[in-house]
Amino acid sequence: MDSTQEEKKHPQIPEEFTQKEQEAEDSIAAIDINQALQIFKDLTAKYPDIDRGWFGLARCHYLLGSYADCAKAYKKCLGISPLFGVFHKLSSMGMGQPGKMLDMAEALANQGMNTEALKFTDKLVEMELDDTLRGKVNYLRDDLKAQMAKAQKTAGEGDYTKQSRSFGSVMKFVVGLVVVALLVGAGYLIYNAYVGSDLTSGIEKYSRGTDLYANFQRSEENDQLNMAIENFKSSEEHLKKALKKNPDDAMALFYLASIYMKEAEIKGAQSKSSAARTKAQVQVEDKDYIGLAEPNLIRVIQISPDYADAYLLLARVRLNQKKYDEAKELLSKAITLAPNRYKSGSEVDKKKLNDITSNAKALLKSIEIRQSRGTQETAPQVTPEVKPSKTPAPEDKPKAVTPPGTATPQGETKPDSTTPLGENTPATPASPSPTEDRGTTSNPVIIPDAGSTPDAGTTNP
Repeated sequence: MDSTQEEKKHPQIPEEFTQKEQEAEDSIAAIDINQALQIFKDLTAKYPDIDRGWFGLARCHYLLGSYADCAKAYKKCLGISPLFGVFHKLSSMGMGQPGKMLDMAEALANQGMNTEALKFTDKLVEMELDDTLRGKVNYLRDDLKAQMAKAQKTAGEGDYTKQSRSFGSVMKFVVGLVVVALLVGAGYLIYNAYVGSDLTSGIEKYSRGTDLYANFQRSEENDQLNMAIENFKSSEEHLKKALKKNPDDAMALFYLASIYMKEAEIKGAQSKSSAARTKAQVQVEDKDYIGLAEPNLIRVIQISPDYADAYLLLARVRLNQKKYDEAKELLSKAITLAPNRYKSGSEVDKKKLNDITSNAKALLKSIEIRQSRGTQETAPQVTPEVKPSKTPAPEDKPKAVTPPGTATPQGETKPDSTTPLGENTPATPASPSPTEDRGTTSNPVIIPDAGSTPDAGTTNP
């Protein structure tokens, strides 16, 4: 439900509710989920007829992994506002976490909310799952369908027995159920076609562009770079369309930020590499891509505070901005959150967990090296002690006497033959320190690949 519909349902939401709701949102953004949970508990106790309070409570339980309590709050919210988009908001938070979505589906089924549980399983079958997890999803999905069919049959038989309906009445009842089911299914398919197609296409184009750019880095074939940039541009268009329809789609926001970071990397490469600059027919635009990525990643973390991938990518932004302390804090959070986000034990989750932790640790090591080098460069210079010269002062030396009648050419003064060689020779300027910074570039900093760090003794030309 959008904000307009909510205002129509609740024309006068108390100011206290709005203020407390904002406090809870701030707590979620600060990863203090328990504080937000307590605020929403107090709000639902005082204002039990406002759907937003129950959704906030469901959201906090979902983030904490309390799926049974989440299902209860979910049910309360839909009881007040059947059209409130609880499923779409929670499933958006759970994208990339199939194990979490399966747990939520089971909790909803235990609350008798089979239709809502089936929405989660339908979403799961579209995702990349390992064989074990896919088997669990299919088993639950088939069981839910069987229970729903049995409930419809029992309801039909009970109505027929109690009310002695005629055959025509029974057929009308069955047809009505079918029409309702078709309308619900059609609505769900329309939503997926309207929002899901752009998100799916955007992710596919991004993955394709990433592969092509990796090929270009190995071969420097400009066709690979051209196609990579075109795929990134196409992906950006699809993701922006998806976000127009659902501005709180955490996955769309994350992949859009990922594209900006890739375009920043390509922009830096085109400014340095002749192959990238002179051969490429397609150029990325001259934009502050890192600045564009930053607000998207912050929004992802506000919507889904356990999105470990977003912390890792935001740390790269901070590293490019040379905000090393903030980058280290974000990397530590990514390492802490990743095991809970990717805990299903599937091969896909194992790989994601390994990628996040290994990359985060490599970047932490890189930051430590950068900071240590920065300390060396800014260390105070020690002025060497200057020992007094043993050569006597000029006024103490015997002066050469020019014989009478002898003139120097053009009135020049004859040099004092007793002056030591080099006494008045200007000093040679000192050579620059090996660690002196010899200039910076306006191009974005290209983060080294995990595990590779620059040689501490190398200087730029």
